[in-house]
Amino acid sequence: MSLDDVLSDFRKFLLLNFELMSEILSGDDDIQELLDDWLQANWEVIVESRLRYFKLIDGFIDIYGVGADCNGSSSRVSLPDKSPISAIQIKPNYILHSFGTLSNGFFVQEPPFDYVKGENANTDDLILPLHQVTFCIGETYDNLAT
Repeated sequence: MSLDDVLSDFRKFLLLNFELMSEILSGDDDIQELLDDWLQANWEVIVESRLRYFKLIDGFIDIYGVGADCNGSSSRVSLPDKSPISAIQIKPNYILHSFGTLSNGFFVQEPPFDYVKGENANTDDLILPLHQVTFCIGETYDNLAT
């Protein structure tokens, strides 16, 4: 199993479940925070744990999107005291933030998840069509920022 396979499975999961979760949570005032928690929890289960299982990473990876808000100062859902030692990059020095699409020229985290947002603390965000991205494992966001 490769990094691309694991990320493809996560994207498939989002395609199958994102709209349903958005609908289920639509009546809640904290819908975005709950979606962020849900995304982070599934990122840890589907991506991070499988990357560790297949020995593609040794420790933990950077958060997905903005991470979770359910554990105080940690952006993780499980094992909130753990820190990332690596991150998924979409090109050198750009950390994978999230999958999404373009709506009226703006990136949004919604299906069909055919675009990828990358972040770098020292430059503007990078939005690329998914088919133009080559994923790799590299330094964390915090390491790149210093």
